[in-house]
Amino acid sequence: MQSSAALSQSLQRLSSGSKITSPAADSAGLAVSMKLTAQMARINAATNNVNNAVSFSQTQDGYAQQVNTAFSRMSELSVLAQDVTKTTADRALYQQEFSALGNYINNVSTQSFNGVSLFSGNTLNVTTDSEGNTFGMVGLNMTNTTYATATGDNITSISGAQQALTDVKAAISQLASDRANIGSNEESLTYYGNR
Repeated sequence: MQSSAALSQSLQRLSSGSKITSPAADSAGLAVSMKLTAQMARINAATNNVNNAVSFSQTQDGYAQQVNTAFSRMSELSVLAQDVTKTTADRALYQQEFSALGNYINNVSTQSFNGVSLFSGNTLNVTTDSEGNTFGMVGLNMTNTTYATATGDNITSISGAQQALTDVKAAISQLASDRANIGSNEESLTYYGNR
């Protein structure tokens, strides 16, 4: 009878791949195993959260790179519009491109990642471990005054182009700071993901 029970237990262990096949086999081991299994599930969930947050940051930076290219061209157009040999019609053509780039930047500010705004400026708390600890991902606000002023400028006059250049340079400086925050977020999240 005892050998039959031992054989049955051995077969259960072989077929299940688990040493503990019932609470009677090892009650203390079962309790520890249950806690560890739950912790592993939480760690996997936190790892998914961190990976999604890294993807979020990478998407933000991809858009920010394009916005930087647009602002660079807008600064170039602002300087071109200050040329005293240009006519009002020439400046109007520059303004068309300047406005189109501004509209593109304003459109980028409305983009989202899985329904979560990429550029609302809100700090997002990412759960990083099995105990529910979080990392505060600094937000990026593309609707702030610095960006809005630069995208709304008018370069159809020399004085307007001079003001636009000042505003666009301020926006480029703000974007550089924002991209540094994105990089810092991504670096920290990568650290959490590799623990």
